[in-house]
Amino acid sequence: MAGHRNVLCTVIHVVGALAIGFDSSVASVVPHHRAHVTPQDHAHADTIRARDQRVICRVLNTAENQAWTVTNANGSISVPAHVPGHVYMDLRRANVTKHDPYFRFEDDAQTWVRNETWVYSLTFDLPGFEATSAIMHDLVFEGIDTVGNVSLNGAFVGVTNNQHRTWTFNVSAIVQNQNNVLQVTLTPATSYADAHASKYPYSIGDETFIPQRVPNKAFVRKQQSDFGWDWGPALVPAGIWRPVVFYQYDVVRITNVVTTVSRIPTDASTWLVCARVHLRLASEALANHYVDVTVAVGDVNGTIAVGTTRGGGVGDAACGVAPQPDSTTDRVVVVSVRVAATDVSLWWPTGYGRQPLYNITTSAKAPETHTAYDTFVHTVGFREIDVVEDDITDASNPGKSFYIRVNGVGVFAKGSNWIPGDAFDNRLTDEGLRRLLVSATEANQNILRVWGGGNYMRDSFWDLCDELGLLVWLDFMHGGGRSPRNAEHVTNWAAEVRQNVRRIASHPCLALYNGNNEGVKAISSVMHGTPVKITGDAQAVAAMDYAALFDSTVRTVVGAEDASRHFHASCPSNGYAVDDLDLGMHIHRMGDPFGGSFGDTRHYDYTSYCLDSSKYPAGRFVSEYGWQSYPSLHTLDAVTLPQDRAWNSTWAAHVQHHPDGNSELAVQNAIFFDPPVASSPRHFDAFVAQTQAVQALCIKTQSEFYRAQRNTTGSRTMGCMYWQLNDIWQAPSWASIEYGGRWKALHYHIKRAYQAIMVFPALTGTTAIPSASLDSNAHHRDVWDPTGARVGIQLVSDLMHAVATVNVSWVLWAWKSDTIVARNSTVVASMPALSVVEVLPSTSLSELLPRGVAATQAVLVVAAGGADPEQQTQNELYLSPFKLIDFSGKRPLVSITVRVTAQADDGVTIELELHSSALVPLLFVDSPLDGRFSDNSFLMLPTEGQDAVAPKMLTFIPWTSSGEPPVDPQAFVQTLTATSVARDIEVQVKRA
Repeated sequence: MAGHRNVLCTVIHVVGALAIGFDSSVASVVPHHRAHVTPQDHAHADTIRARDQRVICRVLNTAENQAWTVTNANGSISVPAHVPGHVYMDLRRANVTKHDPYFRFEDDAQTWVRNETWVYSLTFDLPGFEATSAIMHDLVFEGIDTVGNVSLNGAFVGVTNNQHRTWTFNVSAIVQNQNNVLQVTLTPATSYADAHASKYPYSIGDETFIPQRVPNKAFVRKQQSDFGWDWGPALVPAGIWRPVVFYQYDVVRITNVVTTVSRIPTDASTWLVCARVHLRLASEALANHYVDVTVAVGDVNGTIAVGTTRGGGVGDAACGVAPQPDSTTDRVVVVSVRVAATDVSLWWPTGYGRQPLYNITTSAKAPETHTAYDTFVHTVGFREIDVVEDDITDASNPGKSFYIRVNGVGVFAKGSNWIPGDAFDNRLTDEGLRRLLVSATEANQNILRVWGGGNYMRDSFWDLCDELGLLVWLDFMHGGGRSPRNAEHVTNWAAEVRQNVRRIASHPCLALYNGNNEGVKAISSVMHGTPVKITGDAQAVAAMDYAALFDSTVRTVVGAEDASRHFHASCPSNGYAVDDLDLGMHIHRMGDPFGGSFGDTRHYDYTSYCLDSSKYPAGRFVSEYGWQSYPSLHTLDAVTLPQDRAWNSTWAAHVQHHPDGNSELAVQNAIFFDPPVASSPRHFDAFVAQTQAVQALCIKTQSEFYRAQRNTTGSRTMGCMYWQLNDIWQAPSWASIEYGGRWKALHYHIKRAYQAIMVFPALTGTTAIPSASLDSNAHHRDVWDPTGARVGIQLVSDLMHAVATVNVSWVLWAWKSDTIVARNSTVVASMPALSVVEVLPSTSLSELLPRGVAATQAVLVVAAGGADPEQQTQNELYLSPFKLIDFSGKRPLVSITVRVTAQADDGVTIELELHSSALVPLLFVDSPLDGRFSDNSFLMLPTEGQDAVAPKMLTFIPWTSSGEPPVDPQAFVQTLTATSVARDIEVQVKRA
């Protein structure tokens, strides 16, 4: 769990052996969860008090029955406020605004909200309050969004100007036991940004290619996507978006514990646990007061190992010298603990092994009596992790490798990019967050990149990634373009980085740090092999701006706080040529940041025929690629009216923030499909389905291509993360999961593309008219030419063990006859662990096709399997665009039988058995109920006729929360549908 007790006032009050408000068995019984006091444990936090305890705290959140209000500057609006939360949501709950900000055009209609000044107010009591000079009273805001002025009892407390920081104020001189009046005045972030931009001595430019984007975002430390992005709204919200906590203590409290775990270089049989314990003293008079700091490593069976340090700001020889404290009342103590390797199990990314977590219990104690002043519990995983950048001397592909290595094993990173799950962070509940992360692992992903235009994510995100085995690539929060480098801005950045590294660094899931999103791109003179406009003095100034902030500040602060992880310069970039913390030298490997021979790269291509993998350039690590699609009608119904549901409607143009995005989507659709009939009542449904199908096919193919490039030395591709996993609202985007958690077709395709053993039929050598030259309203038949096409088959394994025998078959099914017209097979005698085996060398498509069978008349189906079910895999290659296939004749009949089995926990298991009279491409089974299927958007093979296959078996897995009723089977059967975007079908559904 996170080394951070803030969210629910997670203080363990210890007096000798007595735990106040804390079940002392929790830490040993539930190693995956930090011991804490929840609202359920203590509905009234003010009852947590003992005369002799050292630290008491109170959470000042709405959930703790705190009656916050929020009022605009002139007092004309005053409504109850939710803390944590944002003003937009408070106004909606109070019916001041009549619609959700995501509904139709409300994001524009409600821009007045972001331009107002808002005052949060709370009156509260503090039972147990003591006012003496020996007692410290801290008021801690774990997140204020963004530009604030804080007062307590009419006295000025402080100002805030960074959404990503925690703000701690000593209010000992002004707090009282009753009728405390706390006010937080939030002024518009847009005004703050504009004012600072106007004072800056020169222009740093602004990414304004999105019409809806609000300018000058770089001048305020706030979530950058709040100012608008090509997948999200420009709402620029304000609020107290993280918990507010009041602390009282008379000696010391533990503010953070940063733990790193590593093997001892001279003794591989022993782990070294280094804990940097951050203490806050009750007063400067205690500067010479020694505190014993004890760190214990334990699991469900008890304590494994213990280390103790007499804390006087001293370091530990094994773990290095403690960093300088932040203030005269802060202290940093370093404690080391040695743990025998035989006493713990390794933590692995998902797909490579298990994810055991161990408790780290840190106590600050009185030296003589051993009375605990404060205790702090978090969890760690024992694993080694680094990023390998070795020289590659292959003359045909020189450069350096770039891949993640965990416990000595090179991991092929299969993942996606994470953006904020909502413009109003607290609307994405922890349950919703879990669903998104579980969805990633269910789709066989092992890494997420937290993109730099969002936020550093709440503690529960990091806890879940630890638990699920999801590696995390963390960007520091810069969304793109240039940034100011004046002293105030740089100092603000430094505090932000320092705080968040301390909060996050203990998590085993954190794989690497990345300086920013597209920062190096903004100062490069060449991209994609083409010179760009920034040259001469302008480039020199831009480079100095970059170096002052990201190299001299961000890189240096990270190095001081956590030197255990790799720091990548920027995404994308070629990385550092020199990165030496001791010398203070951070020299970039300049050149094209999209070059692909060093570091990471990315590739977007909306015009090529995407099933042809020769269109994709390789790279060491591909950190972004993708296509757009619209979310389903299930998702859009909540934010649209019937007149909005057309690809060229006013609403569609309004929410499509990617320049010319809707026309681009229509053109992409036209490569594969005939445009939907404009007069059809389901015209928009068909358009949406086409966008999802194209997105799924394209990203699946590109992902499979990168996986087929893997090798153990990293000289080819060893990681790919498509853009993007999740959505921020209900609108067209690159996401595979819609706002609300519904899986798009893409997510099912990624699940198959990322499975441990994958067989890849690679198509190359086709020619096509670029989609930009197509008229999306025409029925084109000449967009694709297979004359020079070739097909090869590769078998890819991410398994940690070899597979003795893999049987591989590839067959050609004829669309017209629904029969197999060609069949081949081979045996891979030995499939090594973590490898690629070529099954079929690149072969002319004309040689694979039987005489008289054209590419438009057949589909290639490849299957591979070993003895174990996890080794079974199947894939298909559509040999032509669907609109060129003759699907005339009788409509296929797809029959679905639903079987419902009751479970002991009052839930149900829903299984579907599918039969089809013919081949059906991209069959999509759908339900409006909240859940996902075990598979979807697949090629349905015929279950009758001379080459009949076994029925297709699916499972519907509902998303259910504790206390929710189980899925109603009858409602499921009545609302179940199935469609094919490529072929008209008849569907019958019945319950067994």
